[in-house]
Amino acid sequence: MTRKDHTSAQQTCEADGGHLAVVKTEFVKNFIAALIVDIENYWIGLNDKDTEGNWMWADGTTLSSSGFATGHRLNQIMTLSKTAFS
Repeated sequence: MTRKDHTSAQQTCEADGGHLAVVKTEFVKNFIAALIVDIENYWIGLNDKDTEGNWMWADGTTLSSSGFATGHRLNQIMTLSKTAFS
């Protein structure tokens, strides 16, 4: 497996017709968390690379508009945002 940075992981997903995981619900977060063996080795589709502190999902929506952006839930999402393997 080749380690990828966030941009390379997103590009790989786009080349396959998709995007990195968008985690907007507790159900999706739990589903993804159940699949992850080593939490240090995955990226999710959330970043603030365009504007520091302005978090955007891979589908173009903002973190704040997803209704999943505060407190404990945000910490859980950010815990999933690590490095990807392909």
